[in-house]
Amino acid sequence: MQNLIITIPVFNEGEMASINTEKIYDFCNKYLNQLIDWKIVLTENGSTDNTFKIIQKIEKKYPNKVLAYHFDNRGKATAIKCAWAKLEKEKYKIDLISIIDVDIPFDLKFFLQAIKEILDHNYDLVIGNRYSRISKTSRPFDQIIVSKTYNFLSRLFLKIKIHDIQCGLKIFKYKTLKKYLPFCDHPHGFFDLQIVKKLTENKHYIKEIPINWNESNNRPTKFIKRKEVFEGIKTLFKLIIKS
Repeated sequence: MQNLIITIPVFNEGEMASINTEKIYDFCNKYLNQLIDWKIVLTENGSTDNTFKIIQKIEKKYPNKVLAYHFDNRGKATAIKCAWAKLEKEKYKIDLISIIDVDIPFDLKFFLQAIKEILDHNYDLVIGNRYSRISKTSRPFDQIIVSKTYNFLSRLFLKIKIHDIQCGLKIFKYKTLKKYLPFCDHPHGFFDLQIVKKLTENKHYIKEIPINWNESNNRPTKFIKRKEVFEGIKTLFKLIIKS
């Protein structure tokens, strides 16, 4: 049986992590035990509150299924990559690896669908698509505009056929993914673009699945900051120049 690592980056979101880890744990116990071995990894870095103490309590409650990691360097991608490196150092088996947003703004039935897709068809990446014609998506308007523009430019200039590169539901074949991690150095969310570009240009198998998405009831609205937009544009054009 293959092994799945469910990676959840957490930043100043201890209470949400506590509630939603329980939700994921219950879901996995109910639906995944016959399909795959699984473990939840909560990876925190740079929090200014008691988030790490909270996720440590979750780890103690479920010692065989939950790991809580803390790293000093800030950045979502940094937290994710540091967690994966630590898992390897501690000799955990990793066949498949997923990244899920801590607020879980989608029905977990889509997570189960993604797992079945990658197990049944041997894809290198299964990724959600919030913008398909059959998806129902609720996000702040500014985020939708920036996200769709970013994805359009990525498809136009980088020949990436994915429609929602930064979707918070991804499952990778880890053997494939780890080959490209040294080339994916952005510390924050634009790390996703670097990975997807590498997988695309090396002709790996990627599957998009339509998902429903609702941010409005899970997290306080986070308006797009100019700095984030600038970082995205800068990362995109660096990749265009290298292409």
